[in-house]
Amino acid sequence: MIKKAIINDLIQTHGLYCIERHLIYSYLMTNALEFDKSIILSPYFEDFTLEPQLYFAITQLNICNIKELENYLELLIPPSDRKLNGAFFTPHYVVEFIINEIRPKENDTNLDPSCGCGAFLIGLADYYKRTFSKSIREIVQHNIFGADILAYNIHRAKLILTVYALHHGEYLEEGDFNLYHQDSLRTQWDKQFDVVVGNPPYVKFQDLSAEDRKYLSDHWKTVEGGTFNLYFAFFELGYTLLKSSGRLGYITPNNYFTSLAGQALRVFFQHEQCVTRIIDFSHKKVFDAQTYTAITFLNKERNEAITYDRIKNEYSPEVFLTHANGSPNFIENLNVKKWRLLK
Repeated sequence: MIKKAIINDLIQTHGLYCIERHLIYSYLMTNALEFDKSIILSPYFEDFTLEPQLYFAITQLNICNIKELENYLELLIPPSDRKLNGAFFTPHYVVEFIINEIRPKENDTNLDPSCGCGAFLIGLADYYKRTFSKSIREIVQHNIFGADILAYNIHRAKLILTVYALHHGEYLEEGDFNLYHQDSLRTQWDKQFDVVVGNPPYVKFQDLSAEDRKYLSDHWKTVEGGTFNLYFAFFELGYTLLKSSGRLGYITPNNYFTSLAGQALRVFFQHEQCVTRIIDFSHKKVFDAQTYTAITFLNKERNEAITYDRIKNEYSPEVFLTHANGSPNFIENLNVKKWRLLK
């Protein structure tokens, strides 16, 4: 279980970079991972000074695996970024479910356009290692792509993948990564992908600057008019970045089914007939936040129906995913004013 309170207390008394380095150093020591030969980690710790009290507090987190380390790094957010980025992470069971549902192929290119510290990147690396027995370096070079608007997220994603490679006795170099510090919604992409996955940012219209609102409204169909949410545009972006045989899986708020703000997104989905499956967590919380979510899958085929399942009261989200199936909801029968999806 992630101990957010400990991290929140440490943030009050220590710099984020200092906490970050102690988190990674503690993890390396606990797992007896040799990093002296790493041309990424060796310079990172060049002037590192261990603070005993901080180090002791971090050891109390009992970080068991690389996914938990990534979760803790996601919590290290400057106060100025919290409104636009939130302080919650994607649970590993959601990451694994989305990737396993999509089943990337051995030579697929896989993108997370808002990758954060790399939850889906680590999930993909795990999947490729387990499924195809590829080296971590080959996976990072050829199968995994990520972008994020925040430079420190890209920096941390590289660190996480570097540490993950050490677990397998491999050393990554800076040139191995396909990770980009950029605003994915303003970038002129020159590449399409076989797979797009992620947990795009949930940012309300009122929390965006006037300049961003205008830019997004001018460039993305799914946010035309109304008080849109930023994740609408990420659905459209992900769809446009898919190859003709591509597949997309996102976890997002589920309010796009019925909200007035979500109508432009529903129009887009119905016009393209691209939604294949929705797994609705309804009122059960996946995140430690006031956000109700669903997992949505898209492709570039013309689909007649959406397979829909809604969580049952007796299930937790994690258990529900092991039982999820669904019923067909024919797209021609959906009212764009409000989606009444039935199980």
